[in-house]
Amino acid sequence: RNLRIVLLNNGGGGIFSMIPGSPESGRARDFMLTRHRRSASLTAQEFNLSYQCVDSEQGLDKALALFFEGKDRPGILEISTSIKQNADLMHSLRGPRVRK
Repeated sequence: RNLRIVLLNNGGGGIFSMIPGSPESGRARDFMLTRHRRSASLTAQEFNLSYQCVDSEQGLDKALALFFEGKDRPGILEISTSIKQNADLMHSLRGPRVRK
């Protein structure tokens, strides 16, 4: 009952925007995306999980409080974002890249 899943959905992957070498690859990364318009809502429904989806910081602040407070059943919190936002976040968490 305590399972909580936080899912970042950027609609297409974009891992190559987050790893070294990507900025130099030009348009090659466009061919490595798997763009989609799916959400986790049906997965949550299928497994009887609570489900919330947010797409703003204000919505996230409100949803987080409810998400971790709920104890009745496991749940998914889906955060809709963009590939660029995900890459920027990952780069900020990792810090500046040092080149040798």
